[in-house]
Amino acid sequence: MTAKKTTTKKITKKATPKVEKTVTASTKNVQDFWTEGFEKAKDTWGKALNGAPEISEFHKENVNAIIASATAAGDSIEKIANESIAFHQKSFEDGVAAVNQAAGATTLQDAFEIQSTFAKSAFEAYSAHLNKIGEIWGAGAKQSFAPISGRFGDVFEGFRS
Repeated sequence: MTAKKTTTKKITKKATPKVEKTVTASTKNVQDFWTEGFEKAKDTWGKALNGAPEISEFHKENVNAIIASATAAGDSIEKIANESIAFHQKSFEDGVAAVNQAAGATTLQDAFEIQSTFAKSAFEAYSAHLNKIGEIWGAGAKQSFAPISGRFGDVFEGFRS
């Protein structure tokens, strides 16, 4: 048995430095792995947290664009309402004037002429009113969508970079 003990001691004595070296190297590798992983995680979180003000500013600009769009739409609706009120007031006044003029006509032919002239001018005024409303709607739509389309441009620009 002593020969076996001696052989085991020799093997153990010979293997111990190699095992210690392997354990030390493995421990260093594991420590390096975790240290590098923590550093990468720390960098990633740092970048994410540093981007928070940019994200906040981006959302703030989105809200401002929506407010600008709603304001432009409201302005367009107000212009249309004012235009419609003015048109209908003038149409009513023109109608009253035409009725008074027709009532003062001395012949039936004069009354028909007055009525025909009024109908023609009323139709032309209505057509002009519709054209003006269409122009206001078109301009209003462009003004309303401009801030939002600008934000879409910023979003796509952000994806490109």
